[in-house]
Amino acid sequence: MDRQLRIAIDCRIADPNQGIGTAVLALAKAFSDSVPPGQEYTFIVRESTKEWLAPYVYGPCKLVGIPESALSGVKAALGSVPPLRFIWRKVRGKSISIPVSDGFVEAHEFDVVHFPTQVAYLTERPSIYQPWDLQHLHYPNFFSKMEFDSRERLYRAFCDQALYVCVQAEWTKKDIVDHYGLLAEKIVVVPWGSVFDAYEPPSQEDIQTCIRK
Repeated sequence: MDRQLRIAIDCRIADPNQGIGTAVLALAKAFSDSVPPGQEYTFIVRESTKEWLAPYVYGPCKLVGIPESALSGVKAALGSVPPLRFIWRKVRGKSISIPVSDGFVEAHEFDVVHFPTQVAYLTERPSIYQPWDLQHLHYPNFFSKMEFDSRERLYRAFCDQALYVCVQAEWTKKDIVDHYGLLAEKIVVVPWGSVFDAYEPPSQEDIQTCIRK
Protein backbone atom coordinates (compact mmCIF):
# COMPACT_ATOMS: atom_id res chain seq x y z
CA MET A 1 0.00 0.00 0.00
CA ASP A 2 1.51 3.34 -1.05
CA ARG A 3 -0.45 5.34 1.51
CA GLN A 4 -1.08 5.10 5.22
CA LEU A 5 -3.62 2.64 6.54
CA ARG A 6 -6.56 4.83 7.58
CA ILE A 7 -8.45 3.63 10.68
CA ALA A 8 -11.64 5.28 11.96
CA ILE A 9 -12.36 4.80 15.65
CA ASP A 10 -16.05 5.59 15.97
CA CYS A 11 -17.02 6.28 19.57
CA ARG A 12 -20.20 8.36 19.29
CA ILE A 13 -21.47 7.48 22.75
CA ALA A 14 -24.01 9.77 24.39
CA ASP A 15 -22.45 9.78 27.87
CA PRO A 16 -18.62 9.62 27.97
CA ASN A 17 -18.62 9.89 31.78
CA GLN A 18 -19.50 6.24 32.10
CA GLY A 19 -16.87 3.51 32.36
CA ILE A 20 -16.80 2.95 28.62
CA GLY A 21 -15.79 6.59 28.13
CA THR A 22 -12.78 6.05 30.38
CA ALA A 23 -11.74 3.07 28.25
CA VAL A 24 -11.94 5.16 25.06
CA LEU A 25 -9.91 7.90 26.71
CA ALA A 26 -7.18 5.39 27.53
CA LEU A 27 -7.21 4.14 23.94
CA ALA A 28 -6.90 7.67 22.55
CA LYS A 29 -3.96 8.50 24.84
CA ALA A 30 -2.17 5.26 23.95
CA PHE A 31 -2.56 5.70 20.19
CA SER A 32 -1.62 9.40 20.32
CA ASP A 33 1.64 8.44 22.02
CA SER A 34 2.54 5.41 19.95
CA VAL A 35 0.80 4.95 16.58
CA PRO A 36 2.94 2.61 14.45
CA PRO A 37 4.42 4.05 11.21
CA GLY A 38 2.16 3.73 8.21
CA GLN A 39 -1.06 4.04 10.19
CA GLU A 40 -3.42 6.97 10.69
CA TYR A 41 -6.16 7.06 13.35
CA THR A 42 -9.23 9.32 13.38
CA PHE A 43 -11.45 9.36 16.46
CA ILE A 44 -15.08 10.14 15.64
CA VAL A 45 -17.29 11.51 18.43
CA ARG A 46 -20.50 13.46 18.83
CA GLU A 47 -19.87 17.18 18.38
CA SER A 48 -21.41 17.84 21.82
CA THR A 49 -18.84 15.59 23.55
CA LYS A 50 -15.76 16.64 21.58
CA GLU A 51 -14.14 18.45 24.52
CA TRP A 52 -14.16 15.21 26.52
CA LEU A 53 -11.64 13.51 24.23
CA ALA A 54 -9.81 16.50 22.70
CA PRO A 55 -6.97 16.70 25.30
CA TYR A 56 -6.03 13.07 24.62
CA VAL A 57 -5.99 13.11 20.81
CA TYR A 58 -2.82 14.59 19.32
CA GLY A 59 0.30 13.79 17.31
CA PRO A 60 -0.54 11.23 14.61
CA CYS A 61 -4.21 11.01 15.67
CA LYS A 62 -7.11 13.22 14.63
CA LEU A 63 -10.47 14.07 16.21
CA VAL A 64 -13.73 14.70 14.33
CA GLY A 65 -17.01 15.82 15.87
CA ILE A 66 -20.25 14.83 14.11
CA PRO A 67 -23.39 16.99 14.63
CA GLU A 68 -26.23 15.28 16.49
CA SER A 69 -28.53 15.67 13.47
CA ALA A 70 -26.34 13.28 11.47
CA LEU A 71 -27.01 10.48 13.93
CA SER A 72 -30.65 10.15 12.90
CA GLY A 73 -30.26 10.33 9.13
CA VAL A 74 -31.00 6.67 8.49
CA LYS A 75 -33.00 7.14 5.30
CA ALA A 76 -30.45 9.57 3.87
CA ALA A 77 -27.69 7.13 4.70
CA LEU A 78 -29.36 4.39 2.70
CA GLY A 79 -28.98 6.50 -0.42
CA SER A 80 -25.30 7.19 0.20
CA VAL A 81 -24.43 3.59 1.09
CA PRO A 82 -26.17 1.45 -1.58
CA PRO A 83 -24.74 -1.94 -0.44
CA LEU A 84 -26.68 -1.58 2.81
CA ARG A 85 -30.10 -1.47 1.18
CA PHE A 86 -30.41 -5.25 1.03
CA ILE A 87 -29.39 -5.61 4.70
CA TRP A 88 -31.85 -2.92 5.73
CA ARG A 89 -34.73 -4.62 3.94
CA LYS A 90 -33.96 -7.86 5.77
CA VAL A 91 -33.88 -6.32 9.25
CA ARG A 92 -36.76 -3.92 8.60
CA GLY A 93 -38.99 -6.89 7.83
CA LYS A 94 -38.37 -8.11 11.37
CA SER A 95 -39.12 -4.70 12.93
CA ILE A 96 -35.53 -4.43 14.13
CA SER A 97 -34.19 -0.91 14.45
CA ILE A 98 -30.49 -1.26 13.64
CA PRO A 99 -28.51 1.96 12.98
CA VAL A 100 -27.08 2.43 9.51
CA SER A 101 -23.95 4.43 8.65
CA ASP A 102 -24.48 8.11 7.91
CA GLY A 103 -21.95 7.70 5.09
CA PHE A 104 -19.06 9.51 6.83
CA VAL A 105 -16.61 6.61 7.03
CA GLU A 106 -17.45 5.53 3.48
CA ALA A 107 -17.13 9.03 2.01
CA HIS A 108 -13.73 9.50 3.67
CA GLU A 109 -12.58 6.08 2.45
CA PHE A 110 -11.38 4.68 5.75
CA ASP A 111 -9.84 1.24 5.36
CA VAL A 112 -11.42 -0.05 8.56
CA VAL A 113 -13.73 1.26 11.29
CA HIS A 114 -13.24 0.22 14.90
CA PHE A 115 -16.20 0.43 17.27
CA PRO A 116 -14.57 0.44 20.76
CA THR A 117 -17.97 0.64 22.47
CA GLN A 118 -21.25 -1.22 22.04
CA VAL A 119 -22.54 1.66 19.89
CA ALA A 120 -22.12 0.82 16.19
CA TYR A 121 -23.95 0.76 12.86
CA LEU A 122 -24.19 -1.19 9.63
CA THR A 123 -21.43 -0.19 7.18
CA GLU A 124 -19.81 -1.47 4.02
CA ARG A 125 -16.37 -0.80 5.54
CA PRO A 126 -14.51 -3.68 7.25
CA SER A 127 -15.15 -3.31 10.98
CA ILE A 128 -13.93 -4.34 14.42
CA TYR A 129 -16.60 -4.52 17.12
CA GLN A 130 -16.23 -4.57 20.93
CA PRO A 131 -19.33 -5.80 22.77
CA TRP A 132 -17.37 -5.76 26.08
CA ASP A 133 -19.66 -8.30 27.76
CA LEU A 134 -22.96 -10.15 27.52
CA GLN A 135 -24.18 -8.96 30.89
CA HIS A 136 -27.80 -8.93 29.77
CA LEU A 137 -27.70 -12.72 29.28
CA HIS A 138 -26.22 -13.41 32.72
CA TYR A 139 -28.17 -10.79 34.67
CA PRO A 140 -31.42 -10.25 32.72
CA ASN A 141 -33.08 -8.89 35.85
CA PHE A 142 -30.95 -5.74 35.48
CA PHE A 143 -32.59 -4.91 32.14
CA SER A 144 -36.05 -4.14 30.88
CA LYS A 145 -37.43 -6.39 28.13
CA MET A 146 -36.82 -3.60 25.61
CA GLU A 147 -33.20 -3.17 26.73
CA PHE A 148 -32.64 -6.93 26.65
CA ASP A 149 -34.10 -7.32 23.16
CA SER A 150 -32.18 -4.30 21.88
CA ARG A 151 -28.85 -5.61 23.15
CA GLU A 152 -29.47 -9.04 21.69
CA ARG A 153 -30.38 -7.74 18.26
CA LEU A 154 -27.67 -5.09 18.03
CA TYR A 155 -24.82 -7.12 19.54
CA ARG A 156 -25.56 -10.08 17.29
CA ALA A 157 -25.87 -7.90 14.17
CA PHE A 158 -22.62 -6.04 14.79
CA CYS A 159 -20.71 -9.19 15.79
CA ASP A 160 -21.89 -10.90 12.60
CA GLN A 161 -20.92 -7.89 10.50
CA ALA A 162 -17.46 -7.44 12.04
CA LEU A 163 -14.30 -8.76 10.46
CA TYR A 164 -13.05 -9.26 14.02
CA VAL A 165 -14.67 -9.02 17.45
CA CYS A 166 -12.37 -7.61 20.13
CA VAL A 167 -12.68 -8.57 23.81
CA GLN A 168 -10.51 -8.07 26.88
CA ALA A 169 -10.43 -11.56 28.38
CA GLU A 170 -10.44 -15.22 27.35
CA TRP A 171 -13.58 -15.74 29.46
CA THR A 172 -15.46 -13.15 27.39
CA LYS A 173 -14.26 -14.77 24.18
CA LYS A 174 -15.62 -18.15 25.28
CA ASP A 175 -18.87 -16.52 26.39
CA ILE A 176 -19.45 -15.00 22.94
CA VAL A 177 -18.54 -18.24 21.18
CA ASP A 178 -20.95 -20.18 23.39
CA HIS A 179 -23.89 -17.77 23.11
CA TYR A 180 -23.52 -16.27 19.63
CA GLY A 181 -21.89 -19.15 17.81
CA LEU A 182 -19.03 -17.07 16.39
CA LEU A 183 -15.89 -18.83 15.23
CA ALA A 184 -13.18 -18.62 17.88
CA GLU A 185 -10.63 -17.33 15.35
CA LYS A 186 -12.87 -14.32 14.66
CA ILE A 187 -12.58 -13.16 18.29
CA VAL A 188 -9.33 -11.47 19.35
CA VAL A 189 -8.38 -10.98 23.00
CA VAL A 190 -6.67 -7.63 23.63
CA PRO A 191 -6.24 -6.77 27.34
CA TRP A 192 -7.08 -3.11 27.94
CA GLY A 193 -4.45 -0.71 29.28
CA SER A 194 -4.87 1.52 32.31
CA VAL A 195 -6.15 5.07 31.96
CA PHE A 196 -4.07 6.34 34.89
CA ASP A 197 -1.24 7.57 32.65
CA ALA A 198 -3.67 9.94 30.95
CA TYR A 199 -4.64 11.70 34.17
CA GLU A 200 -2.75 14.50 35.87
CA PRO A 201 -1.53 13.62 39.40
CA PRO A 202 -4.00 14.92 42.04
CA SER A 203 -3.04 18.18 43.72
CA GLN A 204 -2.66 18.43 47.50
CA GLU A 205 -5.93 20.34 47.53
CA ASP A 206 -7.67 17.48 45.69
CA ILE A 207 -6.23 14.99 48.14
CA GLN A 208 -7.33 16.96 51.18
CA THR A 209 -10.82 17.46 49.72
CA CYS A 210 -11.12 13.71 49.20
CA ILE A 211 -9.95 13.02 52.76
CA ARG A 212 -12.55 15.44 54.17
CA LYS A 213 -15.32 13.77 52.19
